[in-house]
Amino acid sequence: YILGTLINIQVEAPWTKNEAEYKLSAAKKLGWRGKTPKCHVPILEYNLDNAREIIGGNLNVVGINASYLKTEHWHLKHWGNKKFKQLINNLQLGNDYTYVFLGAQDDWDNAEEILNSLIVPVKTINLCGFSSDIKDTAAIIHLCRILIGNDSGLQHIAAGVDTPTTTVFTFTNPIKNKPFGSRNEIAMVPCENRLSCQHGNWQRCKDNGCM
Repeated sequence: YILGTLINIQVEAPWTKNEAEYKLSAAKKLGWRGKTPKCHVPILEYNLDNAREIIGGNLNVVGINASYLKTEHWHLKHWGNKKFKQLINNLQLGNDYTYVFLGAQDDWDNAEEILNSLIVPVKTINLCGFSSDIKDTAAIIHLCRILIGNDSGLQHIAAGVDTPTTTVFTFTNPIKNKPFGSRNEIAMVPCENRLSCQHGNWQRCKDNGCM
């Protein structure tokens, strides 16, 4: 509700574009004729200095986001520890990356399980829950070559700091939910049967087909 004008936006079914584009269309209804702005999160030099100190000035960093909410059905958005392990083992062949794990405090053990099961020698930093300052996290993501991870908020922060992303989608809709920007790729098309387990019917999923 803006200045006495109610903006009503009709969303097509199925979704044909990113959720952010639908929301930005409200501005067009108010007369905006410019280009759709980029998603942008400003980073202070103070936060960049913190980030550089944390990762030791390493510029060959790959961010890994294996985080997910630990309530209700949200574990279904987690690609799986074994798959992240296999991904890192494969990426490391012929490369010398440092892998930075990002997430909340309750993602720490999850990241440690992945790190402890790696086959090849890998330089890693587990930063899950390291700071309450989301700006430091954004700065660390900005210094990463890419952020690979589950469909979650960190992927959208990466888009806002111009870090390329590869996001694994399981049951959620990648057209609607992918990070907003041209440098953000979808790693997996959702399970074709996902509609049967959406909207509170998570118990219907018997085989984790979306994984």
